Amino acid sequence: MARNAPKARNARYRPFRAVALGAYLLVVLTFSMLVIFSVVRSVLEMTPRKPLNVTERLDAKACAVRAQELYEQLETRRQDLSSVQPAAEASLRWTSFRVEWVNGLRQAEASCAEDALRRDVFSRLETLENLYTTSAVQYSGEMGPAVDSFRRALGRLRDGG
Repeated sequence: MARNAPKARNARYRPFRAVALGAYLLVVLTFSMLVIFSVVRSVLEMTPRKPLNVTERLDAKACAVRAQELYEQLETRRQDLSSVQPAAEASLRWTSFRVEWVNGLRQAEASCAEDALRRDVFSRLETLENLYTTSAVQYSGEMGPAVDSFRRALGRLRDGG
């Protein structure tokens, strides 16, 4: 027999190998489906839909005012990212704000999306929100630990170190 030839498998153990393979596949598939279900559910919760029934239609000036208010909320929250303590949790706070903010955006968009210019304004506002979300996650993950470390060192220095 060749030295590198595979060893013949004992036929007596074939049913046990089949059961072990079946159990392995069942566990892996169950785990995979749970992860997929969790991710899909999370994405659906984080992505509010446009309201189906719009109670009021706003004129162009009211839409501009509403878009400005939404922008100011977004900008204020972005500026407040650096004041979150610990800074590494900035993305968590942004995410909870984001869901509420996007709900307001969807409501305003549904009330205002009668012409292309209004749709364009709200589309650009949503693009800003997406970019700010990316920035918040990057700040939290990359700069957050360094900011927290600086704040701790500064606190020790103030305490007489």
